[in-house]
Amino acid sequence: MVHANWVKAVYQAQKKLKQGLHIQEPVLVMFPSKSVRGNKWKDDFHFGDAVVNVDDIAGLVQHIHGSVQIIVVENAKHDLFLSVPEVRQKVIQLLFEWMTPHSNKLLHKK
Repeated sequence: MVHANWVKAVYQAQKKLKQGLHIQEPVLVMFPSKSVRGNKWKDDFHFGDAVVNVDDIAGLVQHIHGSVQIIVVENAKHDLFLSVPEVRQKVIQLLFEWMTPHSNKLLHKK
């Protein structure tokens, strides 16, 4: 069940993001390479985003200003870490590759 307050919060956040958002900390945005749709379960749901339109994500992320890295993950589902094992391993690898050069700044921020 989707609650109205959750939908309202998402709408407000997207509206603010469209106005432009500058973030001083490094930002990593990872999302699946494709959206999948359907009213009944199918295996495609394991290999794409069945929750949001990835084109919307790609468009919204352009409004984040600062040190932003965008990684589009082939065959991932909405929750990247719940993707099939091979994809999940790739997501973890990509995350650690991104974190390594940024870890000192992120962990030792005062």
